[in-house]
Amino acid sequence: MVIPIDAKQQQPISDPFFMELLGAIADALNARGFDLLLSRVNAGDRHWPDAALDSSRADGTIIIGQSSQHETLNRMADTGAPMVVWGGRLPDQRYSTIGCDNETGALEATKHLIAQGRKRIAFMGHRGWPEVELRYKGYQRALEAAGHEIDPDLVFDSRFTSEDAHRVIAHLDLKTLAFDGLVAASDVLAMAAINALQARGIHVPKDVAITGFDDIALATWYNPPLTTVRQHILQGGRLLVDLMMSKIAGEAIAPLMMTPELVVRASSGAHQAD
Repeated sequence: MVIPIDAKQQQPISDPFFMELLGAIADALNARGFDLLLSRVNAGDRHWPDAALDSSRADGTIIIGQSSQHETLNRMADTGAPMVVWGGRLPDQRYSTIGCDNETGALEATKHLIAQGRKRIAFMGHRGWPEVELRYKGYQRALEAAGHEIDPDLVFDSRFTSEDAHRVIAHLDLKTLAFDGLVAASDVLAMAAINALQARGIHVPKDVAITGFDDIALATWYNPPLTTVRQHILQGGRLLVDLMMSKIAGEAIAPLMMTPELVVRASSGAHQAD
């Protein structure tokens, strides 16, 4: 059972990252003879945890994303029901997570832009969500290590939708807020930023070099092809199912954090074959 937590303006089910992860989970479940029940919940409904853990509906629960529900997820884990969460690893969590090392991934992406000679590097994403905050910390660490100024005006708040990213870029005063690099918290945000900047006459990567996060299938074929942090989505889907089966069997499992991989393409101004 997969439940994408539907916080206000968060990823729709049609989001490419979610669809790829959902497909990997469905394939892994099918290989084990299990069916997938997909349920979308309203995080504002205080009864959603009870429905999610209803054993009459499913043998176990896989939750995609932590959103603003960290403490709720801790309470759900305390019930002992079989549950695994895709998300970032937090110091006080009591639930089992699988995800990539978000901080290291964004650190490497930012270091890559610095190596390309970029001096004013912006960050785009909504820091209210754990995975994005971890990515911001990686961005921050890379700038500090290189002696670059961290300018709060270069931190652009955007949900995981192309519409929100377009809105953010459209409202920037590019005459007074100059930047030559952008670390986006997802591929969808990076692609939307490329489109919005080019619509305003800003060339990518000549004027602004951009990196994404996820490495969705479209990243290779975008124009320009997107430099991004690969989360190994297929492996993540299989691991979610493997750990869920261990949970159903009553086994104790520790959080797993996959190693991210920087995939360099043309959007950052330095091309490297996949």
